[in-house]
This record gives sequence, C-alpha cells and structure tokens, in this order.
Amino acid sequence: WRMLLRCVRLSLLGAPAAAAAPLALLPGGSVALEAAWWAYLHWAIETAGPTMVKLAQWLAARPDLLSPRARARLRRLQDGVRPHDFAHTAALLERRFGPRWRERVRLDEGSEVLGSGSIAQVYRGRDDSGAEVAVKVLHPNVREAVAADLGLLRAAAAAAEWLVPDARYMALADTAEEFGALLAAQLDLRVEARNLRELARNFAGSGSADVVVFPQPREGLVAEDVLVETYIEGEPLLSAVGSAEAPELSRRGCRVVLEMLFYHNFVHADLHPGNLLRTPDGRIGVLDAGICIRLDEEQHANMMVIIASWLRLDGRSAALAMVDQSRKHEPRAVGDFVESMVAQMDRGREQSWVEHAGEYAAEVCALACKHHVRLEPTFLTSALAMKLVEGTAVELDPSVSILDIGLPMALSQKMFSFSKMPWANQAAGVF
Repeated sequence: WRMLLRCVRLSLLGAPAAAAAPLALLPGGSVALEAAWWAYLHWAIETAGPTMVKLAQWLAARPDLLSPRARARLRRLQDGVRPHDFAHTAALLERRFGPRWRERVRLDEGSEVLGSGSIAQVYRGRDDSGAEVAVKVLHPNVREAVAADLGLLRAAAAAAEWLVPDARYMALADTAEEFGALLAAQLDLRVEARNLRELARNFAGSGSADVVVFPQPREGLVAEDVLVETYIEGEPLLSAVGSAEAPELSRRGCRVVLEMLFYHNFVHADLHPGNLLRTPDGRIGVLDAGICIRLDEEQHANMMVIIASWLRLDGRSAALAMVDQSRKHEPRAVGDFVESMVAQMDRGREQSWVEHAGEYAAEVCALACKHHVRLEPTFLTSALAMKLVEGTAVELDPSVSILDIGLPMALSQKMFSFSKMPWANQAAGVF
C-alpha cells in the first residue's frame, strides 16, 4: 500500500506540469505562464523528494538531452533546494557530538547556508581553532523518502523486464539495485568521508595534483548524518563560462575524471556542476563525494577496452568487448551486433559525438536488447558519470575534445587491460 500511495502522490504532483507543458512551453508564448510553469515544476520536484531532485540534477548536466534554457532552469536544484530549519541541524549536532558541540563547531542560526541539495545541506562555520569549515547535515526524513522511491524504482524495473523480456538485456533490475546502493551510500556521511580521503590520496602523486582539490574530513567530527570538513573557497565552475580560462578549466575537468576512471578505478559519480568549484588559485574543487564507483579487476579491464574503442570510434572492438561481458547470457547474432556497432561508429565520424550522444546511447541499448547482449550496470553507471562531466566541459568550451584528452590515457592502459580478457588471443587481430 505504501508503494501504491507513493505512486499516486508522484502522479498527482506530475500531472499539472505535464498537462500545462504544451501551452507553457509554446515558442513565443506567455513569459509569465512559462515562469509559473517552471516555478511549479521546481516545487513539485522538491516536494517529490530526494530521488526526484537527484534525477533532475543529473538531467541539468546533460546537453545531449535538454536545451540550454531547460538546463539553466533545472540547475537551481543542484544546490538551491529548500533548506531545512536550523533546529534540525542543532538537534543532530547535539545528538552526535554532545550538548557542548558549540565548543567544537561554531555554528548558529545566522550561519551561511552554502547549499542545499537532494540529500543534505551545507553550512559555513568554524572549528575550535577558528579555521573555516563546511558542516554537512542530512535533511530530516531523507532515509524514509529514499527507501520509498527505491522500492518503487525496483518494482518498475522488474515490471519492465517482465512485460518486455528483451529489456532484461539492459539490466534494468540490476541497474536499479546499483542506483539504490549508490544513493544509499549518500545517506551515510561516514562513507563520504572515506571517499574524500581516498580521492585525495589517489591524486596526491598524480600529474593532476596541482589542478584539483577535495575537502577533507575533520577528525572526530564525522558521523552517519553529520560531516565537518575543510572549507574550499571558490565560485561555481560554470561561472567561468565565456572567460579566457574556460577552455583550460574544461580540459582539466575532463582530465581529472578520466584519471579517476582509467588510472585510479575510483570514480566520483555525481559530478554535476553544483559539485564543482573554481578556486582563487585556479584549481577545480570537487565536492559531495557520497557516490563513488569502483569496478572489480575484470570489469575495469573490460571497461578500458570498451572506452578506448569508443574513443577511437572503433565499433568492432567495442562490440566484441561488450559481447564478452555478456558471454554467460548467451548473446545471439553476434555478427549482426558487431556490424550494427560498426555502422553506428561510422556515423559518429560524420556527426558531432556530443550533440548526438543521447541518440547513440539509446541505439546501443536497443541493439543490446535485440541481440541479447546484456549491458553491465557498472558500465551504465560509469558511462553516466562520464556524461555528467562531459556536459559541464562542453558548456565551458564547446570545442573541447574528449577524444584528444582521453584516447592517449585509455591507450596507455589498453595492453594491460586487454591481456586480461578471456578472448584476448582469439580477438587480437581487431587491435
């Protein structure tokens, strides 16, 4: 009954926006009506809860799915969700750090709210030494809201696979589980603290150590629903759009996320613009590391082959790697799948890859269903992480080339990855 009520509630919230959309978004229509429609949509998404806000945040970073105007409207949800009352924050701080918490964290009702997102909000405060810190606190009742949405998502994925049997090759149920696990990780800020430490360690000795910075947890001030971390001064990364430094920031951002994927095998999977800053010294500040992905060794090796092939628009190699991932699921018509992927990549040579990325992704899913090549949920999640940062990079510099940045990095790992694949000896000719 709870799931049914949740479904009804979401339908009631979405129905007015859906009904009014054709009129409100009509080209040359009323500006006031459009503004009212967006105001209602923002309210409805926030009221629907954290899962819907998270999906809207990701959509706002996808230039291949939404127009610049729509993305700009949705971007407010990346850090401008209605904040909760300070009374909730004070109660949590007292529960976790004791009645004398103000001696350790200087925070009060007048403290600046740096941002309020889908899961938590962040204040600007000071620690007992006087140093500036960011204090992150989960929203009230957020766990219950997420649990209800994930139950609904799992049910919808299972129903889709039952109604359309070929849909199981898109791994909808497994992807729903993967998304649920990632979102659940955001509900425990101790996980985010561990992620931030690992990200900082990974980049400490890398070539990008001087271009990226991560906030670090303060010892003794980390709990399941409260996280105190170092404060990073900066402006939203997209505030650099149109400036002389925008192209370099775009390339740096791409390089950072590709290093995470190719070299570290530990990827920040929530890199929408609300989580990216440009600091006064020119570095990129990366925030909110609650969602991170790590692949097992074979998955990571296969991913390197697939991505290197995609970056080179080599459909044959990408298809063979995807088929290998799907061996235990008995793919059929492998030759047809490979040839279809080759044809898709050939079109990519003639079109803008970024502008048509959504179309290509949809076609890959359709081909996977048709030929029973099962897509791994970890691959889909990692691909989404790449698309989020690519969207931001393109807004900073429309001419940025993920190919030029990523291909040398992918190829530097390719032989290491390729040698681990079960079909390496048989398929060596394709490389």
